[in-house]
Amino acid sequence: MTMNKKSFLAALLLMLAGLQTAWAQSVIFDTKTGNTDTYSLLEVESITFSESSNANGHEWVDLELPSGTLWATTNVGANAPEEYGDFFAWGETQPKDNYSWDTYQYAYSGDGSTVSLTKYSTNGSIGYNPFADYYTELLPEDDAATSNWGSEWQMPSNGQFKELMSSENTSTEWVTQNGQQGLKITSLRNGKSIFLPGAGYYEGTQHDAASASSGYHAIYWSRSLYTQNCSQGCAFYGGKAGVDVYSNNRFWGQTVRPVRVKEMKEHEYVDLGLPSGTLWATTNIGANTPEEYGDYFAWGETRPKDDYSSLTYRYCYGYDERLTKYCNQSQYGYNGFTDYLTELLPEDDAATAIWGNEWQIPSLWQFEELMDEEYTTALWTTRNGVNGYLITSKQKGNDNSIFLPAAGAAALMNGGTYLNVGLDGYYQSCTLGNDCRFVSSFGFSRSSLYWSFNRYNGQSIRPVRFAPVLVSEILLDEKLSLNIDKGCVTAQLSSEVLPSNASNKEVIWESSDNSVATVDQTGMVKAQTPGICFVTCRATDGSGVSAECKVIVGGTSDGNDPWD
Repeated sequence: MTMNKKSFLAALLLMLAGLQTAWAQSVIFDTKTGNTDTYSLLEVESITFSESSNANGHEWVDLELPSGTLWATTNVGANAPEEYGDFFAWGETQPKDNYSWDTYQYAYSGDGSTVSLTKYSTNGSIGYNPFADYYTELLPEDDAATSNWGSEWQMPSNGQFKELMSSENTSTEWVTQNGQQGLKITSLRNGKSIFLPGAGYYEGTQHDAASASSGYHAIYWSRSLYTQNCSQGCAFYGGKAGVDVYSNNRFWGQTVRPVRVKEMKEHEYVDLGLPSGTLWATTNIGANTPEEYGDYFAWGETRPKDDYSSLTYRYCYGYDERLTKYCNQSQYGYNGFTDYLTELLPEDDAATAIWGNEWQIPSLWQFEELMDEEYTTALWTTRNGVNGYLITSKQKGNDNSIFLPAAGAAALMNGGTYLNVGLDGYYQSCTLGNDCRFVSSFGFSRSSLYWSFNRYNGQSIRPVRFAPVLVSEILLDEKLSLNIDKGCVTAQLSSEVLPSNASNKEVIWESSDNSVATVDQTGMVKAQTPGICFVTCRATDGSGVSAECKVIVGGTSDGNDPWD
């Protein structure tokens, strides 16, 4: 007979509760993350099993890092923290038997002596024929964590690895856990930890096992390209000698420890009473409070990164900054390319990608409405020590406001710095500028407003959503007659939901007496026996609106219709 974990623990507690000896008065829980918790039975009131640290079957640990990054407890392909899991070449999503340039997905070696890159190349002399796309971070389709575990997961960036190993956030120790050597990283804030087994790496068919006598042996891929030599990917090293972020040949087989970013289940918003019904979020993407700056995004990219320049921009090709998407001026497009797209598509909207379909990056007109003196007042102020703009509704009976921190911008290249943090705010709109190399962003400082910024620089995002438009009326036939003897057994009812722009037009159908007539959820009415009933069509948006149709079923066994 088998017993699941919940049943086993319940039985264990019942057994221990029945014992009176001193050694049976405590319960010790050893977790897969290496943490141990001990409780007296007198302290245990109940056991609750929660799925809060499980996404698509994969557990994570919250180390309370400043970025909110949550670290998985196992490697991709592993079932326990101590298992190595699978090995991947950088940018490949499946393990294999041989890790070399000859087997690498994004390399071409025509004569066997020279290797040329076919993707993720920042140097034409290394690229095939020659080729450069200037991608410096893995796209989701080439991310082993995303591909194997789902869109909520991704490989860590260099910045996330550096945050993980910062002595301000964690302590690191080379230990043996359940017979496996590896690196234990423990939060200085809450004492929780993760274990990174010393899995080593593959070169060709040879596995460099983790003897861990010295040096680095826990080697994990970052999703970041090593920009100084694009034939290498960035990697995290951990061992007895310490921790570091360096680089390795992209074809090497290394392990992957996924991450995800902690997000609130629901994102709060404010209704400023604007004519459009636009609701403004109270925080930037990546922030937990209105005063936090949050993450920075290049226009049309859905992930923050470590390097913001034309060379790292997803939709820019070459040193002359030729555009490959969202271009309505051929002189700026690659090889004269134009697609005449002037607003972000949903798949390129960071607000939609990160917060969900209800959210989007504001359009230019939404920013203009927000700053219209007829509807709001805008005040440069300091809030909890942070400079920014406080925008307050002027509508009668509505004193709601939002605070936009002056987060500056990210224009990082070769050790550059953030721009004008605390002095200016740069907020993306989803709208291109008149010059398609720029975005119609909302920018502000203490004394001025401006509306244009480079697409490839990192800017803050304050998402918006619309107030739901409720159903006001449902139009439905008032009467329906069916005659069983004459073959009129079914009839289709159709409804019209008003207004036409209602946010949720879904309805449900119900019959007051299924013995007379039934109705399915398409509005198809089926007669059963002679009599009268009422079919109701009801809105599902919480408006309480419904419409009713009287259904008369006629016909008798002798063929006479009592309703004639």
